[in-house]
Amino acid sequence: MTNNEQLSFKEMAAKLSKGLNREINYISPNLVNFYLTKMRQKMPGALILVMVMLHYLPRFQAVSKITDCIKNKVGRKPRSFDQFVAENKVDLS
Repeated sequence: MTNNEQLSFKEMAAKLSKGLNREINYISPNLVNFYLTKMRQKMPGALILVMVMLHYLPRFQAVSKITDCIKNKVGRKPRSFDQFVAENKVDLS
């Protein structure tokens, strides 16, 4: 998601909860349990490892700097996460 906010998974869950009027919780998966669960679901091992790397490796890197790249490319500020949620909300009732 590209915007001008640096949000944690828990912060995004809180914003989703508010914007969707339903409780959304983020629970960080245990690496071993995640791997074993995906193996039981017959997901290819290589794909599981890619998912693990994409999720866990960024935790050990420096926080990315927010830039004006999107604004410069599209001529407007990017939407906030709150706006994204509001614009893409679907009524499931």
